[in-house]
Amino acid sequence: MNWFIKFVNKVRLPQESKKKFELELVTANLKIGILFICFTILLQLANILFITIHQTNIIDKYPQKMYLSLYIFILIFCCCNLVLIYNLKRDVEKHKTIIEILSIVFLCVILFWAATISMLDLKNNENVSIYFYTMIAVSVTLYIKPRIFIPIIIINYLYLIAVLVFFQNLQTNNSGNLFNATIVLCISMIISTFRYYEKIYSFWQKQTIIKQNKLIKDRNAELKKLSVTDTLSGLYNRRLLDTALSDKWNECFNNQTNFGFVMLDIDNFKHVNDTFGHLAGDACISTSGNIIRECTEGTEAMSFRYGGEEFAIIVSNFSEIQIQKLCNQIRLKLERCPIICQEEGMVLYITASIGYCCEVPHDNSNCFEFVSMADMGLRTAKQKGKNQVQRCEWDKNKDVMYEQ
Repeated sequence: MNWFIKFVNKVRLPQESKKKFELELVTANLKIGILFICFTILLQLANILFITIHQTNIIDKYPQKMYLSLYIFILIFCCCNLVLIYNLKRDVEKHKTIIEILSIVFLCVILFWAATISMLDLKNNENVSIYFYTMIAVSVTLYIKPRIFIPIIIINYLYLIAVLVFFQNLQTNNSGNLFNATIVLCISMIISTFRYYEKIYSFWQKQTIIKQNKLIKDRNAELKKLSVTDTLSGLYNRRLLDTALSDKWNECFNNQTNFGFVMLDIDNFKHVNDTFGHLAGDACISTSGNIIRECTEGTEAMSFRYGGEEFAIIVSNFSEIQIQKLCNQIRLKLERCPIICQEEGMVLYITASIGYCCEVPHDNSNCFEFVSMADMGLRTAKQKGKNQVQRCEWDKNKDVMYEQ
């Protein structure tokens, strides 16, 4: 018995999992219950047909009349239950309590019906097998809490014992039937209890696997994100840029929509590093990354740290005006944002030069030429005094790039 106690203690569910388990149990009982009821309906139809066809001459006599009444009763009861189940299964979670009550009522009725039929069988042919079969059937099919199932079958067993004396033949010793009924009762209790806790254990294992898979999935997603994220700026790194650049360009080429590429460089960054130290330079890169991410958040733009103090942005389905507006928004925010260097005890202000291109991809261009055009625009912005936005575009007629 110790192994069973250990098993029960092992499969106890935490409070937060009980509702999920109860819902799963109700759903399982619904599926099994439908099959059980359909089988019972077919069996009773066969019994009714047999009596009405082959025993017509004695149908109004005892015990055939009693048999027929019991068959018709359980047939109507099962049909009503089937209709109720199909109505309740539309929203199992909402009707969970009703379904549980219905399961208990069905269990009680089917067991007491089987006991009554068995009494008639005992009177006629000294056989109570229907009771045995039904007890075993409900214990191996339905999932009922042991604290509910066990009292029901014990009461049903006591009912059988109590009425046995009224149906047994005086000349017959029914100790064998009593012994068998007791054995079946014990077997049913063991089977039902074990299946219920085995169901809990199975559910617990499944939930553990789901949690572990989710944890693995989250960690893999985190690792994947870390592998393509620049830790200092918080933007995507150069590794992902090489892949995303080709994918986005091909997407825009196939859809014949605008493809834009932006390059941004922090002005006088070497002077910041040399004068105020590398920690100040890191603060500039971190602040720039935050501003770029803030300006591109919620759009189809992807932001990257290109290298050093340079950043890149891939934009798709943006008009030239929208890209220009985005570039100026980033430039102005950088210009106005104070960069606090706590280690150095100072506040810095920086500016950035930005170059971009925006075209619908065509057969004579490729994604790397867009990078070259944006880089040319960036160099032009530097040459014209920094802290500005410059565009470079492709002249299809002359097949050359030029600044605008």
